[in-house]
Amino acid sequence: MEPNLNEPAGVEYDHWLGTFAGDQVDVASIGKLMGIDERLWWPIVIEIHINNGYESIEVFAVPAKMGVDELEAMIEETGRVEVTLVKKTTLELSDQNETNPPRVHGGNIETVRDFLEFGFKRVNVRLKIQQFVDRDDCEIVKVNSIVHES
Repeated sequence: MEPNLNEPAGVEYDHWLGTFAGDQVDVASIGKLMGIDERLWWPIVIEIHINNGYESIEVFAVPAKMGVDELEAMIEETGRVEVTLVKKTTLELSDQNETNPPRVHGGNIETVRDFLEFGFKRVNVRLKIQQFVDRDDCEIVKVNSIVHES
């Protein structure tokens, strides 16, 4: 099932819901860190999934040649932004299952990674570039993918 990129991130039971904000580092953009050719693509939405020992990052983008003015004109005309899945990374951890972390944690959690790994069996994070966070006048729609699934 395709994700609804306009909705907040969610998981099966939604025991915890909230917001997220991030400042990217100055030395490398998110696109560069993800190995995306920023001469070709402008990342708009990033999804991070941790689900029963399976982790993935998906990056959705518009063509880089599309500037802010052209993007605004598209929204004005169509009410939507059409994005392409340009990057997907996945990792499957072999020692994790549906209801339990890979091992029992013996003590207090001290790192974010341990908190996510031991505290949750599912975590989804959906990040939108700032211009699209509070907009209700446009829909973000996945229309294409350049990712080759194996």
